[in-house]
Amino acid sequence: MYYERFRSEKGFTLIELLVVIAIIGVLASVVLASLNTARSKARDAQRLSDIRTLQTAIEAVYTETGQYPSGNWQCSGDADWQTFTLSSAISSWLPQLPTDPTSNTTSGGGSYPWNGSGNYGYCYFGNTGGDWLGQAYMVVFLLENRDFDLDAIDGVTNCSGSTYNYDGEDGYVITLGTSC
Repeated sequence: MYYERFRSEKGFTLIELLVVIAIIGVLASVVLASLNTARSKARDAQRLSDIRTLQTAIEAVYTETGQYPSGNWQCSGDADWQTFTLSSAISSWLPQLPTDPTSNTTSGGGSYPWNGSGNYGYCYFGNTGGDWLGQAYMVVFLLENRDFDLDAIDGVTNCSGSTYNYDGEDGYVITLGTSC
């Protein structure tokens, strides 16, 4: 009689609870993985938008002055990125230079997007001398994902004929700009 009364009570067994918890855990891990991929693609989309905006402003300077802004390597994590020559040259078209959507930006001193450091940021170089002064530039940046539409135009040929492409083995570093 005691046994009958105990069996008639309603509730879940330990096995049932463990199965439900395991299913919830698997579903949560799938959702989190998808969410992280979506976030990284969103950051890449922001990077591409920033670079296109930057290139539009740089091209506007060239249209107006006949020269691209000069400047040695400068990256968005450097302390003087917002006061850099490029910033003042394009300020009429772009009041503030864009910065990478992550806090993991380059900080100069050889910690650039193309050297395998995993640093994200935008680096600009404008020819600063020779016959091709102001006639070419490069913007180098790092993406988190490989699926982008820039493969065909990745790389810049300098006026001296040297081709620059900072893409390493991983294929995520993009070099854009003008070729002479």
